[in-house]
Amino acid sequence: MTHGMYAGVMGTIFMVLVTPIFAQYGMGVSLFEYPEPLVFSRQRHFERGVSSTFTLLVSNGGGSSSGDLFEQWDLQINAEGNLSNGSRSIPVSSVWVKAKGNPQFRSMGRIFLSTNYQTIARSKRGFHNANHSLIEIKLKARKGDYFLKPAGEYSTYIYFTLMMD
Repeated sequence: MTHGMYAGVMGTIFMVLVTPIFAQYGMGVSLFEYPEPLVFSRQRHFERGVSSTFTLLVSNGGGSSSGDLFEQWDLQINAEGNLSNGSRSIPVSSVWVKAKGNPQFRSMGRIFLSTNYQTIARSKRGFHNANHSLIEIKLKARKGDYFLKPAGEYSTYIYFTLMMD
């Protein structure tokens, strides 16, 4: 199958911006490792989708001696809008994101990107003395016709926000 001029999206489709909050408590979220661009360059990418994995660092600034004060948090995600390249766009919901769980927090499963805030990870109750957590995030562009667009860079901002429970 040949796509000709509509060979699909080539190049970067995401720019990531992290928005920390609760700085007054020393809490925050930051990029520990930047995501690789999601690139469609082969037919199999259109058939299977493409993915990228990166890491976020959630820190609570030390918390209290018992860990109770800062142990509960939600990590939320939202996108600024659809992936765009000039007047062309790709629905942001054609990309899903998932946090990989670990002993310090649980993943909320696969979430399709949206402009609405969605919780992607939640700290586990009873976990103490976690001054920071590394969270592995996977972005995946779904397979299908969403990305059968003229080649170019399609981008949006993705915001990660740390909320205290």
